[in-house]
Amino acid sequence: METFEQKKQAVVESLSKIEDYQQRLQFLIEKGKNMPKIDPQFKMDHFLVPGCISRVWLVPQFKNSSITFHADADSLIVKGIVALLLSVYNDSAPSDIMKDDGGFLVDVGVTQHLSVNRRNGLAHVLKQIHAYAGAFQKQTQKENLSLV
Repeated sequence: METFEQKKQAVVESLSKIEDYQQRLQFLIEKGKNMPKIDPQFKMDHFLVPGCISRVWLVPQFKNSSITFHADADSLIVKGIVALLLSVYNDSAPSDIMKDDGGFLVDVGVTQHLSVNRRNGLAHVLKQIHAYAGAFQKQTQKENLSLV
């Protein structure tokens, strides 16, 4: 199983090979198209990421000390960006997620050509991912304290 840093490095390496903006955009669209579908029952307001112009649903699943996210968006570009984030954050420990600010997307130029609204939306998605990770981390700590 890949470590958090290995997953992040794999994304950085794959995107670093794509120098042309149009090709990078096409890569994001393909990532969005290939993202696994979420069960329609989870497309409810409760899982909508607040602050996004596009509708983005983010559903956390906690198990075995890690988090897996399921997501969907009504924009393929946004969906592709979310898919990139989830390729790193899925099956990760909350502590690893909490330490990461998503800066790797800036480093490889994903955010460079995004509109202000899409960059703000990305920030809101990251904030929601961190909120879920933080909540899971606190819950795990409470459970561990009660076992002592």
